[in-house]
Amino acid sequence: MITVIIPTRNRPHQLKDLLISILGHNTYNDFEILIIDDCSNDENKKILENILADKLFFNFKLRYIYSIKQKYPAGCRNIAALEARGEILYFVDDDCEFRHDNLREISKFYAEHINEKFILGGYNICPGKNLLAALYNNFFNCSLWLSCSIREGLLRKIFIWGERDNFFVNFVPSLNMACKRNIFDSLRFNEEYKVNEDEIFCNEAINSKYTILFTKKLKLAHNHAFRSFSELLLRLTELGRYYRRKNIFRRIIFVFLYPWAMVLFTRNLPFVFHYATMSYAWARPFLVKESERL
Repeated sequence: MITVIIPTRNRPHQLKDLLISILGHNTYNDFEILIIDDCSNDENKKILENILADKLFFNFKLRYIYSIKQKYPAGCRNIAALEARGEILYFVDDDCEFRHDNLREISKFYAEHINEKFILGGYNICPGKNLLAALYNNFFNCSLWLSCSIREGLLRKIFIWGERDNFFVNFVPSLNMACKRNIFDSLRFNEEYKVNEDEIFCNEAINSKYTILFTKKLKLAHNHAFRSFSELLLRLTELGRYYRRKNIFRRIIFVFLYPWAMVLFTRNLPFVFHYATMSYAWARPFLVKESERL
């Protein structure tokens, strides 16, 4: 069985869109959906309860857990994993929608790799024409591209994104991530982090000799919305705080040297622009005073 774990907070209508998308893109039956509500306000909690009671979802094995204290994504996923009945855990964010038969792909993959220690990550597209959401989504895609395992080799890494459906990486975002329960139990998300908990998780996985595989066959639409460009920058700044832990040599390489390499090897200016946005997220925490940080 696969347990689909969905943390949510004050986004009942987006969660409904996700559930409808599962209905429309799923041919696999042996799964359950576990929704962990991270202390939504009373109004949104009531809306969500009404949505989950809709007869449209009667055929789902669906469970709902409400946390009276905010746990943030890491805590929510850990709580849900303890309650999960499936041997495979599939983590999905509430602002996503299925764009493929993901559950069948996950089942097929783990059936073919029974004894191998794989964590599986998937591809996230940005639907619509919202520029801010597209920039934010490309932040994750840049992270994936840059985290290709060194085993691919430098030239393979440069041209790999468009050529192959599967390749090894050192990081996948937890909005589209699957792993076996025994692997998750040996790692778990670090609840000290409100953001970047997925990167910490993946770092621990690599250190524990697990293998992270990215596949384009696991496809989600990521519908993150921003009201302004400043809100986007603040969000990227929050994500970038994690990189205070990186040493100065690595900061210089990633923030200043990599964009020039991208121009040289890819000739792709839009990619460089997305990377510049990503670099801002990494650099910003080092450029502002502690009192100015969120």
